[in-house]
This record gives sequence, structure tokens and C-alpha cells, in this order.
Amino acid sequence: MAVGNTCRRLSFFVMVLAFSRQIFVEFTVSQTMEHFLSCHEHAFAAFGGVPSKIMVDNLKSAVLQRLAGAAPVFNPRYSDFARHYGFTIAACNVARGTLIFLVKIRQAF
Repeated sequence: MAVGNTCRRLSFFVMVLAFSRQIFVEFTVSQTMEHFLSCHEHAFAAFGGVPSKIMVDNLKSAVLQRLAGAAPVFNPRYSDFARHYGFTIAACNVARGTLIFLVKIRQAF
């Protein structure tokens, strides 16, 4: 995206509700924790509430460490954010982040 005389790379945040398949998409110019959490807040406002569980892929903003056979280690800021808003975090299996959308759609049937 052109901003003045420079080009900026855009990133996007997607949240899909499992049963209704309602989608929220927000484009951002950064992938910082502040942008990540802000996108969550904007999605909650757009949906009119907070889901009870959010499934995330293994991005560093959410999951700090993922070892086979062990529970994932979540980013403390994201864990605090989840506690504040009252949702639980579930992490996808490693290399399965692209299946989140398919899994959520299948849960609706």
C-alpha cells in the first residue's frame, strides 16, 4: 500500500465465528502485539460480544512455545488479555494453522 512516497506492507487479522461463520477482517500496517490485541477488540465489537474460546495458530503473539506432548506456552500478555475478556485460548497443532477455518466450518454442521 502506498503511503506518501513509501510503500507499506499490509497484514490482515481474521476472526471467524464457528457456528454462524460470521467473519471479521481487519487490515493493519503492523503485526505488533498492540495491533493484534486491538484487532481482537474490534472483532468483539463487530460481533457484539466475546466468544468463549478462541483457536489461534502458532504465531508468536499468542504462542511462545509448542513442544510435542506438552501444553503450549502462551504469551503472558495474550493470556492476561484472555482472562480480562473471559475467553479461553486453544492452539492449533503445529503446521495446522491453515485448517482453523475448515475446522470451524465443520463444527457448524
